[in-house]
Amino acid sequence: ELHPESGGDAWGGIELLEQLLPEQAEREWFTRWLAYKWLHPATPGPAVLMVARRFGTGRGTLGELIKRIFGSRYVNELGFDHFVGRTTQSQYTGWQADSLVVLVNESSTADNGSTFRTKHDTYERLKEIVEPRPRERLIVEKYTKSYRALTPASYVIFTNNPDALPLPPEDRRFAVLANGDPRDVEYWERINAWMGEPENVGAFVRWLEAYDMADYSPFAVPIKTASKEAMSGFALSPIDLALEEALRELPGELVLPDQLLSAMRKLRDEHSYDFPERWEIAAKRAMQKLLLRVGERDGPSWVLKGDSKRHPIYARTRQHSAKWA
Repeated sequence: ELHPESGGDAWGGIELLEQLLPEQAEREWFTRWLAYKWLHPATPGPAVLMVARRFGTGRGTLGELIKRIFGSRYVNELGFDHFVGRTTQSQYTGWQADSLVVLVNESSTADNGSTFRTKHDTYERLKEIVEPRPRERLIVEKYTKSYRALTPASYVIFTNNPDALPLPPEDRRFAVLANGDPRDVEYWERINAWMGEPENVGAFVRWLEAYDMADYSPFAVPIKTASKEAMSGFALSPIDLALEEALRELPGELVLPDQLLSAMRKLRDEHSYDFPERWEIAAKRAMQKLLLRVGERDGPSWVLKGDSKRHPIYARTRQHSAKWA
């Protein structure tokens, strides 16, 4: 057995979670995530991204506790650049097959001056790595033949950057949780002394096994948090931000591209949005993705004719599109 079946006290692990995740809803969600992973180790579930304002909140201690829960052999640690494929060693992916939990330290796409496109490409790569359901992948190892295997790895990412990942608002792969404030040395000495006793870790594991799972599912959309909403806001390009603001300012159920372009141009000048050259083309593509075209192709309500021009008509919602078709 990995853990003693009796003795010990779970208080240290419980207190660590309270310190690390002061928001009750976020703490309960993560506790269920951790308990489910212990009970169903083959299921990856969503990745967990923990955001701290300062160092010393307890994330490293949580990583050590996770190693003791699952066994250090089955917990891997990676730097963020390795994780997202920015190093020469990133081609080797054995950690995806050999790990139950992967701890990713200090993610940041902001510190290297990366553009929106670079951030978008980073998220697209992570979508291939982070998948809540077990998935067969090609595993590449040094000096051995590549092979395919189911990958059970779950990911916990630690960062101090509120814009660490460019998560779109509809993301279903990542939970973003806010960490608490730093504590003094004496506090961490007490927690580490608790963790040094195997009986205590065993008691914490038994506490996880008995934890109320409520309606938790590793395949459901992760908990909505203020941190994730903020991170999603950072993920939007200047064109996306200006388009959303223009839509809020314009009245009515229907809009025309020229109306939106005019409003976006005004916002660009007022707020110094950094639009690329030929931004109107990108803006029209964004409109097509966000809005719904009214009418049937080449039908009577497909375009609005005026000023010697033919204006496509867009609705804000599916109900508006059906109403005005």
